[in-house]
Amino acid sequence: SGFVAVLLGLRVKTNNRWFVERHRAERLRMLKFLALGRPELWCGDTAAWRAWIDEQVRAIMGVQTIEQVKLWAESGNAEVELPPPPACVPPPAALASASTYYRWKRVEYQASYFNKQAAKYREQTRRLTRLPLPLFFLSILAVGVHFAAGWMNAHAAAAPAALHAWHATEVWALAVAAVLPVCGLCIKAWLGAFEHTRSASLFGAKARALLQLSNQLRQDQDDLTATMRHIAHAEHFLAQEHREWLRLLLEAEWFL
Repeated sequence: SGFVAVLLGLRVKTNNRWFVERHRAERLRMLKFLALGRPELWCGDTAAWRAWIDEQVRAIMGVQTIEQVKLWAESGNAEVELPPPPACVPPPAALASASTYYRWKRVEYQASYFNKQAAKYREQTRRLTRLPLPLFFLSILAVGVHFAAGWMNAHAAAAPAALHAWHATEVWALAVAAVLPVCGLCIKAWLGAFEHTRSASLFGAKARALLQLSNQLRQDQDDLTATMRHIAHAEHFLAQEHREWLRLLLEAEWFL
């Protein structure tokens, strides 16, 4: 049974199908929203718009292996690929509706998710980040108690029971003075290893960036060119975030 369990564990470890499917699902979600910013859609060229979508879907569904996912995660341009400028002027009501839909279903939703993640990491570290300094001062206090108890044990005229109590206090105070800094160091090492503070700051910054983009979408909801540009920037931003997540998971998979 142990041999079978090892074989099953190796099989599960090398089965990266879930990872590939998760990546393709996220890419398809990106495509859904990116398609809203295509000029073919707004200028009534439905055939060209569908052809572009079909081409993108074929490219996404062509990702079949973990090596292809890794290649995509390690690629990407720093510059945003903007769609070609539109040659038409759509009805203002339709454009405003599409801009509002994209803003709430994509930008505001992602900003809310990042805010929740930031709050979660801040809550996990809120008490721990404050502990090292009090532990440091407590260790200093313990050193003072150690010397005071040692002086009392050596110079005070007291009963044997009292002297024994001072001796025990001296020993335990020394132990506490030695242990408390180690506890503070362990807390700092734990926070550094899991980077909760950094993650909270990172997710908070992403949420603020998306909320700023949401305001820009609201201001330019009557301008097709500006709306298309905002959608391209937002999807580029979220694609880079997905690449970051993929690289993190790929490194963790390699470590395991």
